Amino acid sequence: MPSPPSPPTREPHRYGPPCPTACPTEIRQALLPEEAGQFDREWRAAMARSAEALDLTEVYRILDRWRDIAAPTQADPEAHRRMLQCYSDMDSVVDDQLWTPETLEGDKGLFSWGPPPPPSFPRPDDLAELMTGVHLPG
Repeated sequence: MPSPPSPPTREPHRYGPPCPTACPTEIRQALLPEEAGQFDREWRAAMARSAEALDLTEVYRILDRWRDIAAPTQADPEAHRRMLQCYSDMDSVVDDQLWTPETLEGDKGLFSWGPPPPPSFPRPDDLAELMTGVHLPG
């Protein structure tokens, strides 16, 4: 009995075929517990959409993306956890930490990087006038 043909691929995979080296179980086991839930949600959603579309391209993309996360996680779980914490800290800015360019002076101020802004640099009070002029005829 001849073996069944391999499934067609629409895009080449960076690491070859997704299984068995990137089967979902192996990927999930390599992830941190705090990432496993997100993997599960993305995997299930991709499987559902792929079943509807009769196209596994999205499933392969999910496996490739999570394999890229699982490999360094497995190599050094604590370093990966520190990286996640660093990005988590950057993603949350509470209202009292918001700033305007005028808040910082000296080396960190808006106008200390590069040449001074030209006179045509928009100011909030002249922005409406500039926009109105754009839409006027001729």
